[in-house]
Amino acid sequence: MVPLYFESATSLALKIRRGEITSEELTLLFIQRIEQFDASINAVVVRCFEEAIMRAKELDGVFAKDGSTIGPLHGVPITVKENNDVKGLATMVGDPTKKDAPVAYSNSPLVQRLLDAGAVILGKTNLPIGCNDVQTYNTVYGTTSNPYDLSRTPGGSSGGSAAALCAGLTALELGGDIGGSIRVPAACCGIFGHKSTLSAIPFSYGPTRSHDIVVKGPLSRSSEDLELAMKLLAHIEGPAKRALTIKLPCNEKKKHLKDFRVAIWYDDAVCPVDSDILTALKKLVINLNVLGCTHVVEGAKPFDEKNDVVVKRPLSRSSEDLKLTMKLLAHIKGLAKRALTIKLFGCTHVVEGAKPFDEKYGWKGGSAKAFRIYKCLLATEENLTMTPEEAQALLDTITTNTTYEKRKQIEWITQSAQSWHRANIERQNMRMAYERFFEEFDVLVCPICVSVAWPKDESGSGSHEWEEQKRSQKQRDECDVVQHFWQVGNRSIPGADGHKTPYHDQVFWSGVTNICGNPSTVFPAGRAAKSKTNMPVGLQVVGSEWNDLTTIAFVKALEKEGGYSFVPPKGY
Repeated sequence: MVPLYFESATSLALKIRRGEITSEELTLLFIQRIEQFDASINAVVVRCFEEAIMRAKELDGVFAKDGSTIGPLHGVPITVKENNDVKGLATMVGDPTKKDAPVAYSNSPLVQRLLDAGAVILGKTNLPIGCNDVQTYNTVYGTTSNPYDLSRTPGGSSGGSAAALCAGLTALELGGDIGGSIRVPAACCGIFGHKSTLSAIPFSYGPTRSHDIVVKGPLSRSSEDLELAMKLLAHIEGPAKRALTIKLPCNEKKKHLKDFRVAIWYDDAVCPVDSDILTALKKLVINLNVLGCTHVVEGAKPFDEKNDVVVKRPLSRSSEDLKLTMKLLAHIKGLAKRALTIKLFGCTHVVEGAKPFDEKYGWKGGSAKAFRIYKCLLATEENLTMTPEEAQALLDTITTNTTYEKRKQIEWITQSAQSWHRANIERQNMRMAYERFFEEFDVLVCPICVSVAWPKDESGSGSHEWEEQKRSQKQRDECDVVQHFWQVGNRSIPGADGHKTPYHDQVFWSGVTNICGNPSTVFPAGRAAKSKTNMPVGLQVVGSEWNDLTTIAFVKALEKEGGYSFVPPKGY
């Protein structure tokens, strides 16, 4: 029998609705577990236990009146990543220069939606400074450990989120992803995580710039919780609410493994994976065949020669994808039309069946070029606050001894608008390569990490270079300006059979599957078979844009039919 603290949020919500347990009892249970186990893990670093207990009592009172609930998460205790605003709590993102930052005066849109659905917020979970590492440590909150092995990392940047779920300290988590920040921790901690389609989940209430690459998404111990969370979180904010709504498409014919067309991308010369990951993928293929999934193509990937050719055929769309109003003048263009509809009030003339694309798109350069474009656009997105003076100071650090990788990173960080747009045009070509690929397949299964969770390594530059004294004196040297993930020197990630990966290359698998905004769901795929570490292995399932529920449906089928589920670590 599964202990309450390891049950899914969906299951706990059902128990509350049935009167089998109260929200207060669950909240006290999770608080007790945080106090008992989190000293060694350091996952829930900002806590609001008193407020949580009060909230739980209020929700129990609502239910006691007439058995009603305020939403699908009524009474369920959850946590959120520290970079999400929770009213009354500070948001420092692990940066010591923000120690005196005022507390949030309101909840972020997503936190509010979770509260409106009935959730109880226990606190916020750890991250690296600026959410900018594949490990989780900073000088404000300290280092987070992996519950399966405290000497190893839980991944990053949503490492606190994943570790809290893994140890049974929370029922559901809200994370974010730009370079694998949901997916890498989910894989390292043996849980589920979903990187949503770009723009499916908003960041703020009002008019704001459109975020590039970075998205929000849920982490959980079950695939059903991912589906529940995505249906809650995907929505429109700001002025666009006047005309737009989101309804993520759900194909009712895709429920069982046998219903899916599956592509398997085993490995790539740009970023080879170790034998633990490769073995898990090969076992998955065997299991898919045994379970009746007959349409499995091994060795497929979006960036091969077939998809480099300009294909002269239109993209398939259902008639309900897009409704044209105002005599075809007002419409949603592009791939977003799978999930977005526009409603112009008072207009009743609707014409269906328009196709948004009438040009031919191609892709050349393989996965190496795709990775370069990702790093180029990522550098701009993560350094938008850099001043011209800081940019020039960074350029001045380039010498004849500067490594190629560091030189390129500096050039990308300080690039012109024209340079960024050239890279963005290449990205649009890449999107079309993905679209042609997903006409043939429903999902793409591939690695998300080069190895299982590795021993914690905080050597070299990074979070510990951001000393408050240094920052206050404005000593802007290279370590202050360059995003610290690219400043960690000669770190490498060890794997099975002596496999080693340069630290920065880890983001290849998360980057080339994210640069175009595609959804991706990570699931636990067993334990390390070659390295004998017994650490969990995670794999990702990628889909076409806006088909978030398709990748989640495939993972749900894997969990139900194939037994690919969360297994708690020992001792918790």
